[in-house]
Amino acid sequence: MTSLDKLLSNASLSLSERGPEISEKLCSLADSLTDDLLRLLQQRNGFYALENALHVLPTHSNPQEIGLDEWNENALWRNAYKELANGCLFFAEDVFGG
Repeated sequence: MTSLDKLLSNASLSLSERGPEISEKLCSLADSLTDDLLRLLQQRNGFYALENALHVLPTHSNPQEIGLDEWNENALWRNAYKELANGCLFFAEDVFGG
């Protein structure tokens, strides 16, 4: 059993009923890790794990969850970090929002 299998065995159900699709914009931010991220999201499209200390975002927003595209919009929070957020894809957060 891999570390990812162990993590997912204790994780919530998928947070999105839609199949995972990563936009061109997010693919460019994820760069060489796009395939790894997509593989993770194909197993569980967004989830909570480690007693809700880890929140992996689903690919699409729904009434209960914000999706990756919306979360990574400059207008939401990235502008506050100026160039520090450039070239980075944010797909998860810890219990403190980091």
